Amino acid sequence: IKHQKFGGLKMKNLISFIISCIFFISVTNAQPVWQWQNPVPSGSWYFSGCFLDHNTGWIIGEGTVSKTTNNGLSWNTLNLTNPNLNRLRSVSFLNQEIGLISASDCAFRSTNGGNSWIKMDPGTPGTDRPWLDCQMTSSMTGWLVGRDVMKTTNGGENWISMSMYQGEDMLWRFVFFMNSMNGWISGDSYCVRTTDGGDSWTLNERTGISDIFFVNEYTGWMACSDGICKTTNSGDNWVIQTSDGASRLNFINENTGWTSNMKTTNGGDNWFVQSDATEITSIFFDSTLNGWRTGFGVNRLYRS
Repeated sequence: IKHQKFGGLKMKNLISFIISCIFFISVTNAQPVWQWQNPVPSGSWYFSGCFLDHNTGWIIGEGTVSKTTNNGLSWNTLNLTNPNLNRLRSVSFLNQEIGLISASDCAFRSTNGGNSWIKMDPGTPGTDRPWLDCQMTSSMTGWLVGRDVMKTTNGGENWISMSMYQGEDMLWRFVFFMNSMNGWISGDSYCVRTTDGGDSWTLNERTGISDIFFVNEYTGWMACSDGICKTTNSGDNWVIQTSDGASRLNFINENTGWTSNMKTTNGGDNWFVQSDATEITSIFFDSTLNGWRTGFGVNRLYRS
């Protein structure tokens, strides 16, 4: 009897062990499902996206800007400009009302959530200056980067050149401000940091920079030719976490973040591949792990 009872416990334990293994393997290998959004807001290329929260976001395409207020269930699309004249490059919203779009040789500003836009000319008339990225840090203060770094303090009526490290082949590609004073701007060969709203800058040499993202004044990540690097002292020192490349970065806190195709849950100490996505132009996740990403190509808008 003891033997039969012992054998029964062994069998139950074995079954429990097998079920646990199956569950562990399933969880370990679980991949987030990226759903292709079809029908999409408009049948065009999507160059950039910006989401404020779970429901509200904007994406820009070939001359169009589309907005959703219900997590992508429906979109309102506005024809902003002729894509052959002013190709849209990047979109950024400060809040539900104030937004900025950079284009090939101009910029657009909205004060009503994207229902209407005002065209601005930040560069020298007759000069082709592709504005690759943009950000508003307050209702009046904004940034544009490209062949130059431009700043406005009056809502875009006037733009001032920062005249930083300009060169014939130099392109400033990304701008990221935590607040009106602390920000980073990255280019092909290096990035610069300011702690006084752009009055002064500290140079940080890096190559092949594709994106930069900070969750607070001290902790941030950089995607560059070395791989993914992390700093915990405002960029004074950087540590390479992985040599795998990435085009875009997004973090919701100091632990959880995503690249174009990877995710970390321990601040970048470990990364695991989630997809084989390439040429991602923007990626966003909120605290509920609801995610969006855009990529080069027609109708490349996905939701997770």
